[in-house]
Amino acid sequence: MGTGKTTVGKRVSEILAFPYLDTDELLEEKFQMTVSQYFYNYGEKEFRKEEKKLLQDILLSTNKAIISTGGGILLDNSNLDNIKLNGYVILVKASFQEISQRLKCCSSRPLLKSKGLECLFEERKKLYTFYDFEIDTTSKDVDYVAMEVIPFILRKVGS
Repeated sequence: MGTGKTTVGKRVSEILAFPYLDTDELLEEKFQMTVSQYFYNYGEKEFRKEEKKLLQDILLSTNKAIISTGGGILLDNSNLDNIKLNGYVILVKASFQEISQRLKCCSSRPLLKSKGLECLFEERKKLYTFYDFEIDTTSKDVDYVAMEVIPFILRKVGS
């Protein structure tokens, strides 16, 4: 959250002319409500079930796409295994200070409300060790980050 994965994903998608899919955006379309509203109405457990179903559908029906997921989707080992079988995980990260700055006006994220940014940052920092490629977006322009990510993707797609 706040690392720039949506911004970077969209830019990489534009450059490579690959479809861009954002699981949170797709779920909001399906639910006809925001992720925050869904969390409030149905809870995180139900959201994670819907998220898992959507991810399976995407991975079965999509080839050569840039898929941006919410950070929690990868905490489920079966989701991670499914992604690794069908693609690659690129960890888009940033410093706590940078994320804090980017999210200072954002009060709509349900896990920010329930856990707080610092707790969530520390908790997930320890868990995100399963990536194939890592990029730090702290103080970096989106085009710079995209140009760092693209060679990795092209190597993987070509292999």
